[in-house]
Amino acid sequence: PVRSADFEKLSPEESARAIRLAGLPKTAVEDFDPTTATANLLPVLASQDGIVVDRDVVAGETVAAGKTLFVVADIHRMWLTLHVEPHEARLLSGGQTVRFRPDGTTDEYLGRLIWVGAQADAKTRTVPARAELVNDKGNVRSGTFGIGRIVLREEPGAITVPNEAVHFDGRCHLVFVRDKDFLKLDKPKVFHPRMVRIGARDDKNTEIIAGVLVNEVVAAKGSSVLLRELRRNATK
Repeated sequence: PVRSADFEKLSPEESARAIRLAGLPKTAVEDFDPTTATANLLPVLASQDGIVVDRDVVAGETVAAGKTLFVVADIHRMWLTLHVEPHEARLLSGGQTVRFRPDGTTDEYLGRLIWVGAQADAKTRTVPARAELVNDKGNVRSGTFGIGRIVLREEPGAITVPNEAVHFDGRCHLVFVRDKDFLKLDKPKVFHPRMVRIGARDDKNTEIIAGVLVNEVVAAKGSSVLLRELRRNATK
């Protein structure tokens, strides 16, 4: 509110300035240049640190309370929305590690699962989940698509082999393990077929739960040749 008492002790110049800026908070006009300041040029302060990611106002536009002028976001922490198959959603819980790789790049970003939806999406038939992603350098852009992986368990001592080393012969999974005397000059150069029980798998490696010991060498590249020989010998 503007009161007449506020103008009683002001000079004509001060009164003119006060009328021009009437109704504005004192903190908003203290740093204004009195010769150039007008009531339609006001600083807008965000309630949080961040960068402007959207604007819905132009210079000189009349605005009212409640209108969104700018959208300010902290891009160092991003929300990642994942779409999970319903039969896998039961394995999820808050705090699990999430790895995200944007399309078109090999970079991977880490985050934590913070929410799992209670119902499936009617269009995608998947369960939505949300993770908070660490984006310190700001390289992940809003609206980016990619592949997200949720780590269900961590096994520091897990035995893993390249995916191409694991074969399925119709009944079980096999790997070909190099004979322990392979490098000895007077010993045969053979690989032994070994049944294995596999665990987790990603785009590069497969976890071996049972069937291979630590430091044993398995055939990877070209191991399909060994599988063909095994099948051919089995039919003789």
